[in-house]
Amino acid sequence: MTEEKTGDALRNELAAEIEQAFDGVKREDGTTLQAARVLDDYGSRPDQLEPGQADTQDRWQDISRDTIEELYDAVAFLDAKGFCYYLPAYMVWTLRCGLESDCPAAACVTQELLRPDRQKEAESLTPDQLRATARFLEFVSQRDEAYGQAAVSAGDALERHWGRHLA
Repeated sequence: MTEEKTGDALRNELAAEIEQAFDGVKREDGTTLQAARVLDDYGSRPDQLEPGQADTQDRWQDISRDTIEELYDAVAFLDAKGFCYYLPAYMVWTLRCGLESDCPAAACVTQELLRPDRQKEAESLTPDQLRATARFLEFVSQRDEAYGQAAVSAGDALERHWGRHLA
């Protein structure tokens, strides 16, 4: 088996682990990606969204590749509930699409996982979700040629907080 094929198999295995660990996670009243973009672009309150700007997905698994690529940087403006809801979508996107896309969503999500407030928010995650997130960071951090800045951020996030969830 070639190294590339091994990488593909690991990406698929990890994506399946993330999907299983985060299955059923709801956004509830958390900030949507569209609302986060409005906050980023205009500083408006999320309740001032124009009709049609609201996210309509009921499941994070239904968030499209195009949505993540269009709103990749909105992750920085999500509240705790919104972040925990969208986190698995960004991680799975990174594993399945990140290497073939010019979009910096992978770097955005790994940088968010470095933030101390995001680490605190993650305390609401289950042990399986914490482990899946740590394994994602470990995977990305070990592939700096492929993931560039995302690999650097992932390594820092593992060292500062997430590595303890690998055990």
